[in-house]
Order: sequence, then structure tokens, then C-alpha cells
Amino acid sequence: MIFPLRAVFPLGQIPIVTIIIILICAAIHLTTTHEDLNTRILKYCMKENSSTELTLEYMNEIWHELDEKEDLSCPQAAIFLLGLNIDKLQESIDVDQEHLEQLIKQQQYLKKSVGLSNYRSFDPQNPTLLSLITPLFHHGNWMHLIGNMYFLLLFGVVLENLLGPLKFTLLYLLSGVASHVIYTLIDWIGIIDAPPTLGASAAIYGVMAGVFVLYPALKIECIFFFITLIRFMTIPAKYLIGFYIFFDLIRMPFMQIYGVNFIGHISGFACVYFYLKHKEKKRLPLNSL
Repeated sequence: MIFPLRAVFPLGQIPIVTIIIILICAAIHLTTTHEDLNTRILKYCMKENSSTELTLEYMNEIWHELDEKEDLSCPQAAIFLLGLNIDKLQESIDVDQEHLEQLIKQQQYLKKSVGLSNYRSFDPQNPTLLSLITPLFHHGNWMHLIGNMYFLLLFGVVLENLLGPLKFTLLYLLSGVASHVIYTLIDWIGIIDAPPTLGASAAIYGVMAGVFVLYPALKIECIFFFITLIRFMTIPAKYLIGFYIFFDLIRMPFMQIYGVNFIGHISGFACVYFYLKHKEKKRLPLNSL
């Protein structure tokens, strides 16, 4: 395992945008629930009201139509409904339009009840203009937040100094929004049934792509550890970032097992990488980005 400690880079200006993004993400996380999704689903089911009854009724009806005999519990039915692609449901079973509309309303209510509303997470089955951006500032738990903000600080300081605050902000948002668009297209094509996602990872991978293209020789002080072996080393950013991209690519088929949106990572990185490479081919100076 290779973990970066510090970028060897002379700080020319205070990375104000990077700091503001970190403060916004931390403030949002402090004011939202810290419970994991399973806990929120259990609390939803414990209410035992008309909504939970409808969730059970609708999902068990579909479950039995799919030739499954055992009844679902409320948590199982809620998870089933959250991940259900209603637009594709008719490909598996015959559902009338009225029933589909009821399912859509129930799914939207459930998402709102367990904190998966469109402003907090990005749902590729129900994308909105607002949800293209706002989920970039929400995180699932403290470890998710701290990990993302650490890497944003590590690479954001460098890229913001290279590009300036405005261009850095545009690239950050470009990578995050573009990754959500690609995620939606992948779900729409049917490559995967993409669950809702949240977090700044895609935008941060865009920041890493900026460093990869504009300053590949940047020295990163790292710690390498494997079982009892520990070594300190300094490696170029292009090799460290390349390692992360390769590692995400080989884990992509197991995305649902890890619970990490590797598609978003790669999409965010690719959008900025190809954009900057296109600029490079046109031989435009850095300040024209």
C-alpha cells in the first residue's frame, strides 16, 4: 500500500478555493446525519406506517412476479426499492402505467425518508440539474469526508497554484458534473444498474488529472507499507496517480462489493485529462485554459 504524505511544491499563493471547498464539505457534513444507510432504513421500517406497508406490498408483489417465493422483510424491501430501475421493470414483468406511477412516488418518498434526496445524492435514474453539483459536497461518513478532503488538499494546492482560483474551480466542477453525466449514460445504456452516489471523489480525480497532465514530475513524499515492511519514498506524481487509476480500473467490475463509485473516479479523471490534452495539442499556453 502506498500512501502520500506531502507534495514537494513551493506555495506561491494561498489555495483559497481548495480551502473553501473543504470548509463547505465539512460544514455540510456537520449539519447532516452521520448514520449509515442501513441504520436509516431500519429506522424507516420501525415506524410501521402506511408508507412502510406500501413498500412491503409493492416490493413483495414484484418479488413474487420474479418467481421468488420467500417474502421480503421491510429492510430487504426498502433496499430492493432503492435499487430498482423502474424504467426497465417492464422488461422483466408486466406492470401497468398506474402501478409504475405509484412505484415512482413510493421510491421518491423512500429516498427522501432515508436521506437519499436529489440534493444530497446523485441518482442516475432520476437526474436533475441541481443533483449534478450538490452531491459533490456531501459525504456518507466521516472517513469518506476526511479521505476525500485529504487528497483534495494534497493535489488541490498544487493545481490551484498552477491554474489560479477561477480556472481551478471550473475544472473541479467540470470533472464532477461530467462524471455524473457519464454515470447516467452508463445506467441508461444498461451496462450496470447504477445506484445513487455522493461525494467529491470524481471532482478530486479531475484535480489529480490536472496535476498528471500539467505537472507530472511533481515529487510526492509517500509511505509504503506491506505487513511489517515500512519504507518512506519520494515518487513522481504521474506514477502515484497512475497507480490509483490502475487500481480503480481492476476493481471496477466489483464496484458494488466495495461500495465505491470507481466509474465516477475514472470518468472525472478522463474528462479533465482529455480536455487538457486537447488544449495541449492546440499548443495553447497555460494561462489560456
